Amino acid sequence: MKQTLIAVLLMVPALAWATESITSVSIDDTSPVAGQTINVTVNANLSNSNDDWRETKIELNTGGGAAEYSLCSNIPSPDIVNSNSSPSRVIAVTVPGGLAAGTYEVRVWGYKNTTTYSGGASGAEDDPPTCDPTGTDNPFPDAGFDAGDITVTVPEADIALSSTESIDPVVAGSGAGNLTYVITASNTSGTDVTGLTVSATVNWPVGVSVDSVTPSGSGNWSATWPGTWDIGSLANGASETLTIVFTASPSAAVGTDVISLSANVSAMDQTDTDSNNDSTAQTTSIAREVDIVVTKTESVDPVVAGSGNNNLQYTITVTNTGLSDVTGATISEVLTLPTGVTVSSLSPSTGLIGGSSPNYNWSGVDIPAGGSATLDVYLTAASNAEVATDSISDTATFTGSTGGETIVNTGDDTATEATSVAREVDIEVTKTESIDAVVAGSGDNNLTYTITVTNSGFSDVTDLVINDSTTLPANVTIDSVTPSSGSWVAPNWTVSIPAGGTETLTVVLDVPLTADEGTDVVSNTASVTGSGGGETIVNSSNDSATQATSIRWPEASFDVMKEYTSGDGGPVNVTLECSDTSGLLVYAPQQGSTTTTLTVRRFDIDPASAGTSCTVVEDVPDGFAEAARSADCDVDPTADNFDSDPYACTITNTPTRATFEVQKRYMDGNNDVPVTLNLSCNTGLPLDQSRTVFPDNEGNFGNGQFEVKFVVESYTDGELDCTVTEEPAPGYSGSYNCAGNANTDCDVGDPSGIPNDNFFEGPCVWEDITADGENGAEMKCVIRNYPDPVDVVIEKDFVLEGNPSGVDTDYDLTLYCSGEIIGGYKLDENVESPAGKPGPGCGLFKPVQESGQGIIVVQPEWCKSFSGSAPDLYEAQVIPEYPYSECYVIERVYDSAIEVDNDCFGLQVSAGQGASCTVTNTIFFEGIPTLNQYGMALLALLMLGMGFIGFRRFA
Repeated sequence: MKQTLIAVLLMVPALAWATESITSVSIDDTSPVAGQTINVTVNANLSNSNDDWRETKIELNTGGGAAEYSLCSNIPSPDIVNSNSSPSRVIAVTVPGGLAAGTYEVRVWGYKNTTTYSGGASGAEDDPPTCDPTGTDNPFPDAGFDAGDITVTVPEADIALSSTESIDPVVAGSGAGNLTYVITASNTSGTDVTGLTVSATVNWPVGVSVDSVTPSGSGNWSATWPGTWDIGSLANGASETLTIVFTASPSAAVGTDVISLSANVSAMDQTDTDSNNDSTAQTTSIAREVDIVVTKTESVDPVVAGSGNNNLQYTITVTNTGLSDVTGATISEVLTLPTGVTVSSLSPSTGLIGGSSPNYNWSGVDIPAGGSATLDVYLTAASNAEVATDSISDTATFTGSTGGETIVNTGDDTATEATSVAREVDIEVTKTESIDAVVAGSGDNNLTYTITVTNSGFSDVTDLVINDSTTLPANVTIDSVTPSSGSWVAPNWTVSIPAGGTETLTVVLDVPLTADEGTDVVSNTASVTGSGGGETIVNSSNDSATQATSIRWPEASFDVMKEYTSGDGGPVNVTLECSDTSGLLVYAPQQGSTTTTLTVRRFDIDPASAGTSCTVVEDVPDGFAEAARSADCDVDPTADNFDSDPYACTITNTPTRATFEVQKRYMDGNNDVPVTLNLSCNTGLPLDQSRTVFPDNEGNFGNGQFEVKFVVESYTDGELDCTVTEEPAPGYSGSYNCAGNANTDCDVGDPSGIPNDNFFEGPCVWEDITADGENGAEMKCVIRNYPDPVDVVIEKDFVLEGNPSGVDTDYDLTLYCSGEIIGGYKLDENVESPAGKPGPGCGLFKPVQESGQGIIVVQPEWCKSFSGSAPDLYEAQVIPEYPYSECYVIERVYDSAIEVDNDCFGLQVSAGQGASCTVTNTIFFEGIPTLNQYGMALLALLMLGMGFIGFRRFA
């Protein structure tokens, strides 16, 4: 195919020449080789005076379409050819090396300075600064001058590509530019190569970067990926390189063939004879190389047990001293924890904590090269943690990672830290005493020392030893030593106390009355001497305490004041008299005048013993009696506060006067019979007194009760003896009872012996009568009179008329009285009939106002039965009522032949006056039945009715 080589176009600043301005074109070699330079000679005819030859354009074209090659040649200003000449120019044209072999048409254009195109084309045109082969700014109005054809041949050549990598695998983080690819293009064809370009493509993962791309020689790099390496000309046997430098940073992930290079020859002017070596490729893996260093520190050693929460901290530091980052590292955390030590918390700077005490896992730890991660382990050594060396330990070990890293230098992948436990205690010993001064003899266990030991330190203390010693004067003894906990083996108390805890030792002493007085004569000292748990004892200044106690004797004082209710007996002596079993009494003083203070010391106040009784005794003046004394004049210091203010003893005297109140009572309610009462005394005025009390007297209370008072004066208190008697009324017996006062007793003899009476046979007797108040001595005598039992005599008689043979003479006699029958029965009692007898007995009898034997006037309350079959005499004792009791007798017979004649109705008995009566039974002749008065009356009526005129009445 014919190709067009466009020769030379001369150009002017403004407008193109017309084609006919070029007169001829010649080419020195019409068969060039691609890349060869040929000379094109252009001859022109510039007839216009405005034509200037300024530029030339040459095109090579195979015909149709765009030219395969265009060349614009600027003519330097000194060589501009002016108009009206016929210039000639030689243009050197290099056939492009990449031009394909074939025939090309050569066409030439030229520019000149004119406003009119040759060939009729015209138009304004700027003078371009350079040749514009594309014609965009300087369009050529015609097809140009046809300079003929040239035939281009292309030479053969061979370019070989190769590549190298600096390392495989590349270690992430091993340094800047730690991977280099070198592409080498070698001309092995025996001929020079022109127009040579190589295309290159590189792939790299995250964490890898391309640092530089450097071509050797005069080659150029396009600076983009995929990129073009423009080598241009490469002489035979020569080579050029393209160096690509990568950096795999520490964070680049492990991977196989994750970095890659591919390159191939993309263009050259020559024909490539061997396409098999036109490309090259490389792949590179990435490795990570880490060096894990595990270190550990402790916050304190030893840790003091109980010194607070989180009082021990282990800090585990994991450092990556390797070249690469490490991903997902796992560190085991193994703790040794003795009793009392616990894990409070774990705080990682990164990652997660798994497991449980004492074995944990710290996982998911990402550490960049040169970086570190920390784990803080907080432990609490409680106050009870025992003292020991290196008893707490923490071992941290790097066990692996998830990022595929290569681990180097494993010798420092584990670290252990051991911590000792110490105990620090601050023992404070204090002591108290129950009393100071202690009163000798104030009772058992009357002095107590309480030793209080407080652990104010951080830690528990085990088997703390406190030496406790007591200084004891004569007769003072230790009763007991009691620890709140621990053990006591004299003189040491061994006890364990938790931090902040307190224990006590109680030492109880007996200070008897025999102990001597003194100041601080008893003392107790407690001192810490050591412990069994290895504790460190700090602040020893408070490890000991001493308490001293004084002893004093008990002392009671009496402030005595003397008073008179009337008159003035003058000053008197008073004496303090005390009694106890100790025999150690000390008076200071014991005696004094009317107003004084008396004191007794060293007396027995032990409640467990008989104790001490004290009384203030006065010398009572003649004619006076002690009328009153305050309670403080007679005290038992055991029962009082012996350490209080003095007892205030006030003694009041009054002229002597004794009053005798006599109450007299008839127990049957007798309110009519007068009574005579007598008082007889050994001294005083009057000596003898007698009073007869009548019913209308002032002292008559009714219901048989009388009262009278006797008064005796002018006697010496404590020397008066008096007796009260009565003159009993006939038919009565008396019983006595009496009362004295706080200072005088009364005697009334033996029990009275009267039934249902709790009094005595009397009389009322008082001896050594002593006043007990301002009213003097007040005595009382009570006399009761009971009616004496009186006799009721029942005579039982029989009158016989006829032959009593075959008559049942058995009878029952029942005595009924309104007063009590001794040995009888109350009618409300269920009393049976006599044995073997039919009919109602005593207790079952139903009294009526009128019976067949007499008239019943008083409803009876008591009864007594008698049984017999022959004449007899029956007696019963009745306690009469006032003014009298009524009695009657009812007989029961068991045979109709017996008639009863009974005069035992309406019997009255009273005090000192009994009664008697007769019950007569008449037995009729044989065969004639005996009728009672009612039966006889009925029989008479029958006989009258039948005509009988005579009958015998049986009285």
